[in-house]
Amino acid sequence: MPSSWTLSGLGKSLGLFSTARPRSEPRTFPTQGFDVIDKDQPIEEEGMPEYNADHFYPVRLGEVFNGRFQTVAKLGYGSSSTIWLARDLEEHQYVALKVYIHNSVQHRELPFYEHLNKLLPSKHVGADNVRKLLDSFQVSGPHGNHIVLALQVSQMSLRDMDTVFMKGGGFEEDFVKSAIKELLQAVDFLHTEAQAVHTGR
Repeated sequence: MPSSWTLSGLGKSLGLFSTARPRSEPRTFPTQGFDVIDKDQPIEEEGMPEYNADHFYPVRLGEVFNGRFQTVAKLGYGSSSTIWLARDLEEHQYVALKVYIHNSVQHRELPFYEHLNKLLPSKHVGADNVRKLLDSFQVSGPHGNHIVLALQVSQMSLRDMDTVFMKGGGFEEDFVKSAIKELLQAVDFLHTEAQAVHTGR
Protein backbone atom coordinates (compact mmCIF):
# COMPACT_ATOMS: atom_id res chain seq x y z
CA MET A 1 0.00 0.00 0.00
CA PRO A 2 1.42 3.44 -0.95
CA SER A 3 2.51 5.67 1.92
CA SER A 4 0.76 8.96 2.59
CA TRP A 5 4.01 10.72 1.64
CA THR A 6 3.84 9.11 -1.82
CA LEU A 7 0.17 10.01 -2.23
CA SER A 8 0.84 13.53 -1.06
CA GLY A 9 3.76 13.91 -3.48
CA LEU A 10 1.67 12.51 -6.33
CA GLY A 11 -1.22 14.82 -5.47
CA LYS A 12 1.04 17.86 -5.46
CA SER A 13 2.66 16.91 -8.76
CA LEU A 14 -0.80 16.53 -10.32
CA GLY A 15 -1.87 19.90 -8.93
CA LEU A 16 -4.44 18.39 -6.57
CA PHE A 17 -2.89 19.87 -3.43
CA SER A 18 -1.54 23.37 -3.04
CA THR A 19 2.12 23.72 -2.09
CA ALA A 20 1.76 27.46 -1.56
CA ARG A 21 1.45 28.93 1.90
CA PRO A 22 -1.89 30.59 2.60
CA ARG A 23 -2.10 34.36 2.39
CA SER A 24 -0.96 36.15 5.55
CA GLU A 25 -3.40 38.35 7.40
CA PRO A 26 -2.44 42.02 7.83
CA ARG A 27 -0.90 42.80 11.20
CA THR A 28 -2.41 45.27 13.63
CA PHE A 29 -0.02 47.99 14.75
CA PRO A 30 -0.07 49.65 18.19
CA THR A 31 -1.77 53.03 18.30
CA GLN A 32 -0.44 54.27 21.64
CA GLY A 33 2.70 54.29 23.74
CA PHE A 34 4.61 56.65 21.44
CA ASP A 35 5.88 60.19 21.77
CA VAL A 36 3.55 62.40 19.73
CA ILE A 37 5.21 64.87 17.36
CA ASP A 38 3.46 68.18 16.84
CA LYS A 39 1.83 68.09 13.40
CA ASP A 40 3.29 71.51 12.59
CA GLN A 41 6.88 70.28 13.14
CA PRO A 42 8.41 69.39 9.75
CA ILE A 43 10.12 66.00 9.58
CA GLU A 44 12.09 64.26 6.82
CA GLU A 45 10.82 65.24 3.34
CA GLU A 46 8.73 67.99 4.93
CA GLY A 47 11.98 69.88 5.54
CA MET A 48 12.84 70.10 1.83
CA PRO A 49 12.42 73.63 0.43
CA GLU A 50 10.14 72.49 -2.43
CA TYR A 51 8.00 70.21 -0.22
CA ASN A 52 4.24 70.40 -0.71
CA ALA A 53 2.15 67.96 1.35
CA ASP A 54 -0.58 67.90 -1.30
CA HIS A 55 1.82 66.25 -3.78
CA PHE A 56 2.63 63.23 -1.57
CA TYR A 57 0.37 60.30 -0.79
CA PRO A 58 -0.29 60.17 3.00
CA VAL A 59 0.97 56.62 3.66
CA ARG A 60 -0.01 55.17 7.05
CA LEU A 61 1.87 52.37 8.83
CA GLY A 62 -0.18 49.20 8.53
CA GLU A 63 -1.93 50.39 5.36
CA VAL A 64 -2.46 47.63 2.79
CA PHE A 65 -1.79 48.63 -0.83
CA ASN A 66 -3.33 46.83 -3.78
CA GLY A 67 -4.87 44.30 -1.38
CA ARG A 68 -1.42 42.78 -0.89
CA PHE A 69 1.38 45.01 0.46
CA GLN A 70 1.22 46.14 4.10
CA THR A 71 3.51 49.02 5.08
CA VAL A 72 5.64 48.44 8.18
CA ALA A 73 8.33 51.17 8.12
CA LYS A 74 9.54 54.16 6.16
CA LEU A 75 12.81 53.57 4.33
CA GLY A 76 13.42 56.92 2.68
CA TYR A 77 12.17 59.89 0.74
CA GLY A 78 13.06 62.27 -2.04
CA SER A 79 11.54 65.17 -3.92
CA SER A 80 9.40 62.87 -6.11
CA SER A 81 8.57 59.88 -3.88
CA THR A 82 8.63 58.17 -0.52
CA ILE A 83 9.84 54.58 -0.05
CA TRP A 84 8.33 52.14 2.43
CA LEU A 85 9.18 48.68 3.68
CA ALA A 86 6.13 46.47 3.21
CA ARG A 87 5.12 42.85 3.80
CA ASP A 88 3.88 41.01 0.73
CA LEU A 89 0.92 39.14 2.24
CA GLU A 90 0.78 36.72 -0.70
CA GLU A 91 4.45 35.89 -1.33
CA HIS A 92 5.54 36.11 2.34
CA GLN A 93 8.47 38.42 1.68
CA TYR A 94 9.40 42.04 2.28
CA VAL A 95 9.32 44.54 -0.57
CA ALA A 96 10.09 48.22 -1.06
CA LEU A 97 7.11 50.33 -2.11
CA LYS A 98 8.04 53.48 -3.99
CA VAL A 99 5.08 55.88 -3.88
CA TYR A 100 5.44 58.74 -6.37
CA ILE A 101 4.01 62.22 -5.93
CA HIS A 102 0.77 62.59 -7.88
CA ASN A 103 2.04 65.36 -10.14
CA SER A 104 5.25 63.64 -11.20
CA VAL A 105 5.50 64.33 -14.93
CA GLN A 106 8.21 61.83 -15.84
CA HIS A 107 7.98 58.16 -15.00
CA ARG A 108 11.12 56.75 -16.59
CA GLU A 109 11.63 54.19 -13.86
CA LEU A 110 8.49 52.12 -14.54
CA PRO A 111 9.15 51.66 -18.30
CA PHE A 112 12.78 50.78 -17.50
CA TYR A 113 11.78 48.08 -14.99
CA GLU A 114 9.14 46.72 -17.39
CA HIS A 115 11.83 46.48 -20.09
CA LEU A 116 14.16 44.75 -17.63
CA ASN A 117 11.49 42.21 -16.62
CA LYS A 118 11.10 41.14 -20.26
CA LEU A 119 14.77 40.05 -20.23
CA LEU A 120 14.45 37.92 -17.11
CA PRO A 121 15.32 35.32 -16.22
CA SER A 122 18.76 35.78 -17.73
CA LYS A 123 21.86 33.60 -17.63
CA HIS A 124 24.03 36.72 -17.39
CA VAL A 125 26.00 36.62 -14.13
CA GLY A 126 25.12 40.27 -13.37
CA ALA A 127 21.34 39.87 -13.66
CA ASP A 128 20.98 38.78 -10.04
CA ASN A 129 22.67 41.99 -8.88
CA VAL A 130 19.98 44.24 -10.35
CA ARG A 131 16.85 45.02 -8.35
CA LYS A 132 13.63 43.63 -9.89
CA LEU A 133 10.17 45.14 -10.23
CA LEU A 134 7.64 42.83 -8.57
CA ASP A 135 4.44 44.81 -9.23
CA SER A 136 3.18 48.27 -10.14
CA PHE A 137 -0.19 49.92 -9.65
CA GLN A 138 -1.88 53.24 -8.93
CA VAL A 139 -3.38 54.42 -5.68
CA SER A 140 -5.88 57.26 -5.42
CA GLY A 141 -4.88 59.99 -2.98
CA PRO A 142 -6.70 63.09 -1.75
CA HIS A 143 -5.22 65.22 -4.57
CA GLY A 144 -4.71 62.76 -7.43
CA ASN A 145 -3.42 59.35 -8.48
CA HIS A 146 0.01 58.08 -7.45
CA ILE A 147 2.07 55.46 -9.26
CA VAL A 148 3.45 52.83 -6.88
CA LEU A 149 6.31 50.43 -7.65
CA ALA A 150 6.79 47.26 -5.59
CA LEU A 151 10.50 46.43 -5.80
CA GLN A 152 12.86 43.90 -4.31
CA VAL A 153 14.28 45.25 -1.08
CA SER A 154 17.87 46.38 -1.49
CA GLN A 155 20.62 45.61 0.96
CA MET A 156 22.13 48.36 3.05
CA SER A 157 24.59 50.68 1.35
CA LEU A 158 28.32 50.11 1.73
CA ARG A 159 28.50 53.35 3.71
CA ASP A 160 25.88 52.12 6.19
CA MET A 161 27.55 48.70 6.33
CA ASP A 162 30.88 50.37 7.14
CA THR A 163 29.25 52.48 9.87
CA VAL A 164 27.30 49.64 11.48
CA PHE A 165 29.69 46.71 11.20
CA MET A 166 33.13 48.23 10.75
CA LYS A 167 32.63 51.34 12.95
CA GLY A 168 33.90 53.51 10.10
CA GLY A 169 37.16 51.60 9.77
CA GLY A 170 36.71 50.44 6.18
CA PHE A 171 36.62 46.96 4.68
CA GLU A 172 39.06 44.16 3.99
CA GLU A 173 40.56 44.23 0.50
CA ASP A 174 38.91 40.93 -0.52
CA PHE A 175 35.47 42.28 0.42
CA VAL A 176 36.02 45.45 -1.61
CA LYS A 177 37.19 43.44 -4.63
CA SER A 178 34.11 41.21 -4.39
CA ALA A 179 31.76 44.21 -4.13
CA ILE A 180 33.38 45.92 -7.13
CA LYS A 181 33.16 42.69 -9.15
CA GLU A 182 29.41 42.36 -8.44
CA LEU A 183 28.84 46.01 -9.29
CA LEU A 184 30.67 45.68 -12.61
CA GLN A 185 28.74 42.50 -13.43
CA ALA A 186 25.47 44.37 -12.84
CA VAL A 187 26.59 47.29 -15.02
CA ASP A 188 27.67 44.86 -17.76
CA PHE A 189 24.23 43.21 -17.65
CA LEU A 190 22.52 46.59 -17.93
CA HIS A 191 24.73 47.65 -20.85
CA THR A 192 25.02 44.42 -22.85
CA GLU A 193 21.67 42.70 -22.27
CA ALA A 194 19.30 45.51 -21.26
CA GLN A 195 20.98 48.04 -23.58
CA ALA A 196 20.44 50.62 -20.82
CA VAL A 197 22.63 53.56 -19.87
CA HIS A 198 21.96 56.04 -17.05
CA THR A 199 22.84 59.48 -18.39
CA GLY A 200 22.07 61.38 -15.20
CA ARG A 201 19.41 63.43 -16.96
